[in-house]
Amino acid sequence: MSKKPQPKTKAGSSGARQVAAARKSSGNRTAWVIGAGALVVVIAVAVVGIVLANRETKAVSDGYGSSQAVATIDTNGVITLSSGSPAVTIDVFEDPICPYCGAFEQKFGQQIAQSIDQGKLAVRYHLMNFLDASSASKDYSTRASAALMCVAQKSGSTPGVYGKFHDLLFSSGTQPKEGSSSDHTNAELAQFATDSGAGAAADCITSGTNVDLVKSSFAQSQATLTSVIGGVSSPVVLKDNVAVNTQNADWLTNLLAG
Repeated sequence: MSKKPQPKTKAGSSGARQVAAARKSSGNRTAWVIGAGALVVVIAVAVVGIVLANRETKAVSDGYGSSQAVATIDTNGVITLSSGSPAVTIDVFEDPICPYCGAFEQKFGQQIAQSIDQGKLAVRYHLMNFLDASSASKDYSTRASAALMCVAQKSGSTPGVYGKFHDLLFSSGTQPKEGSSSDHTNAELAQFATDSGAGAAADCITSGTNVDLVKSSFAQSQATLTSVIGGVSSPVVLKDNVAVNTQNADWLTNLLAG
């Protein structure tokens, strides 16, 4: 004869509940540990991302300022900054309204300036106007390039003047934005030059003296860039007619190290 099932005691029922609760509590602790571990990983990734982002955007040689070297300009409109007898020479191709040129100057401009002043580097600036149509006036790149040439012609022999004016035009507070509703008039460019110590270039700038020189200079830059990289782009840095990878934050340091 089978035995009649015995009813569960209160103690047994309480014990089962305690075991279940313990299991549930243990599961929660495991989930919390896993969750906390994942959070640590997320935080670590975020920190690394911030560090890398800061490295990508932080100005190299921050605090140095503009080059104090004199500037010369040749008959083709190429402007050279150098001091002493540098072992390394680079060619920099820029358009005054190009946002990437602005970012390039804001990140590497001070390192370039310091290297020039230390006699380690010579820079040949090739000013371009292929982004004229992206400016409000439809000719800002031409006029700003012409203004830079005026400063090199009229005040380039005064140490530091060209570097200051050049850096001002590419600074975030001064450089016009592509597609915006305004840019700078010749009178404003002349005032920037005067503020930079190049008052002697004001008339050259307001009269647009170098507009034709900018156009012929760009034709030569276009031919060079098409030959080397297959087309026109900016900013472009060439060393011995070979494109330099400026996406590498140490590009200039590596060039100077040989």
